[in-house]
Amino acid sequence: SQEDTPARLIGETISRFGKIDILVNNAGSNIRKPVLDFSPKDFDTITDIQLKSAFFTAQCAAREMAKTGGGRIINLASLTSKIGVSGIALYGAAKGGIFALTKALAVELADANINVNAVAPGYVRTAMTEPAFSDETRSQWMLSRIPVNRFGTPEEIGNTVLFLASPASNYITGEVIYVDGGWMAA
Repeated sequence: SQEDTPARLIGETISRFGKIDILVNNAGSNIRKPVLDFSPKDFDTITDIQLKSAFFTAQCAAREMAKTGGGRIINLASLTSKIGVSGIALYGAAKGGIFALTKALAVELADANINVNAVAPGYVRTAMTEPAFSDETRSQWMLSRIPVNRFGTPEEIGNTVLFLASPASNYITGEVIYVDGGWMAA
């Protein structure tokens, strides 16, 4: 979330590969606490990592993609931006910004042949989500909401990102694809 990081990352990518045609905005962080306990510093930390870094990295990448005929920007969103989840209000709010950013970038960058989409994972066991899984009551509540009756895997999220990065998704832009075992359909 440091100001020079997006330009440095894109520059390093171009130096190594000659161009950038796919960006996956997957930076993430979370602070779990009651909404009444969040500080302005917490707000800045989460929004800087989740939203500000995604915006400016996409901006830097899009400038380069436009010069070379287009590309793909794939943002990682979350179903928590569409449902209320106790203890992660800032995370959900920042991911809601990712939804809006994805749609705005898709419209604005379409003429440059840049497709912009997002993947919104449901509950997937990772180091960042482990606190939710370690609470047995919360874990059972999450599982009870998932029609396929299991948690997702990082590979399932990765496969969706891979699809959006491939030519098979040429006519898809401005979309948010939920990979949530049916949570949002239930």
